[in-house]
Amino acid sequence: MSVEQPAYETLKQDGSFEVRRYNGYVLAHVDVEADFDTALNEGFRALFGYITGHNRVRTKVPLTMPATGEVGERTETIPMTVPVIMEPRREGVYRVGFIMPGRYTLETLPRPDNESIGFTEIPDHKVAVIRFSGHSHEPKVREKIGELKDWLRGNDLEPKSSFRLARYDPPWIPGFLRHNEIMVDV
Repeated sequence: MSVEQPAYETLKQDGSFEVRRYNGYVLAHVDVEADFDTALNEGFRALFGYITGHNRVRTKVPLTMPATGEVGERTETIPMTVPVIMEPRREGVYRVGFIMPGRYTLETLPRPDNESIGFTEIPDHKVAVIRFSGHSHEPKVREKIGELKDWLRGNDLEPKSSFRLARYDPPWIPGFLRHNEIMVDV
């Protein structure tokens, strides 16, 4: 099964580090007040519920006589994409996000049943990335952020956003097979 990923161009590669230019996309997100691992799990569950049908799509029902036209609702399943994004918002609050498939816009996405889910249109942007395998628990994420900060300094690049965790694999994949990244706008 193929899973959609956002399109990007690699501008520079240096071992496990890269600079990429991403095309724009729509991010579905939820802010969760919790510790790192709990926020990631709760945010994932809320967003997974949204893409698996806990949403409403407005559909026009054809006008028939003598009835008047009505607007009906149905649910829609949205294909899963990777990566799942997580970034700190403020102390103890994390934003977890799913990148929506490229065929959707802010106007065409179904309305979530969960009112805490929001959407942001992310324009084309450039990021620096460090790739790593294994589990993405908070100590490992902090370590990789430190490595990426050092690499940025050594390459005269300035971070222009918060550092984000990008997870590419479902939780049942063994840690040593998992693909994770830390990314930051530059």
